[in-house]
Amino acid sequence: MNHRSAVLLAILLQTSPGLAAEPVDAPTIGQAPSGGMEPLLTRVTIPNLDFKETSFEDALAFLRAKVNEAGEGTEKVNFVVEDSEGKLKDRQVTWLRLRNVSARTALRYLAPMYGARIRYDAHAVVISPLSGGEDTMAGASGRQQRADAALEKVRETQISKVTIPTVDFNEATLQDALEYLSTRADVATKDGAKVDFAVADQAALSRQIKWLRLKNVPLSTAIRCTLRQCGFEPRYDEQAIACVPLGPDVDNRTEQERMLEEAATRSREAKLAQVVIPKVHLDDASLEEALTFLANRIHEKAGDKLTVNFVIDDPGAALAARRIHNLQLREIPARDALAYLLGQCSATARYDPHMIVITPAKTATTSIGTPE
Repeated sequence: MNHRSAVLLAILLQTSPGLAAEPVDAPTIGQAPSGGMEPLLTRVTIPNLDFKETSFEDALAFLRAKVNEAGEGTEKVNFVVEDSEGKLKDRQVTWLRLRNVSARTALRYLAPMYGARIRYDAHAVVISPLSGGEDTMAGASGRQQRADAALEKVRETQISKVTIPTVDFNEATLQDALEYLSTRADVATKDGAKVDFAVADQAALSRQIKWLRLKNVPLSTAIRCTLRQCGFEPRYDEQAIACVPLGPDVDNRTEQERMLEEAATRSREAKLAQVVIPKVHLDDASLEEALTFLANRIHEKAGDKLTVNFVIDDPGAALAARRIHNLQLREIPARDALAYLLGQCSATARYDPHMIVITPAKTATTSIGTPE
């Protein structure tokens, strides 16, 4: 068909009442990237994000610049803020550091920190204030959420292979503790992998860790103990560790893993029973002071052959005011010395593979019993 015939046909279609022209898809300026906004943000990697006291508007400007820069003018992100009351305008992120993360992951962590939710449309990322009780991680597709869950176990296994030589927190804020763990992980990892944390409840960064001392433990153990002191637990994502409120304890170990760990804990308890402490004299000592004393005496006798980590798991601070009074012992196995000092505090011990966890006894009058 020549050009003149095509023009005549177009005129005929427009003027004939019994005929309707089929719409023709034509390229438009600002066309959405293939698959919409969420895949675009997933494809863009941000080498370094370091926010301190960063406003909501500055955070969006940063993300927009990074995504548009990566798109090289062919793909651009649109952020639409639905906030008629201006709730998000003055909100700030106290602290967030992420490295080598996708823009989608960065936004996923930032949104709840600002008290916002995200929705991915074909042409825009829509952001609006959260309503009470709403899921702070809303906005990711079901497929993407399932992919995140599948990666969690792999990520946790990788983290557990990294050993932290020393953790010594005394009245440290959660932010200081997480920065320390992140820095130590950078030093310890051989493959250059980075360990970053995201705390949605930014006010919780000022919570204090009263006392936590660990030696030669897997990084995953150090992270779990640190977060638990402040009412959180880790959720391992591919590119960061989200700090989420404590939920019910769930044992996801296989039967073989459970049997191996139980055998390891029995072995550690038996080794502790073989270490004899020449003299124990504690009077008006706090539980932290008593445990520090006992750990030092064990190290003096056993050296590097036996590393003992005491962790106080006491979210309700029930043990904070309890004291050890006039406890005098001689030539006593370390396991039994521990039992006696915990008896004075109405506390109990649980032997885990890398630590001895101290928790309040069920009632103030409950005793852990005398050693055999």
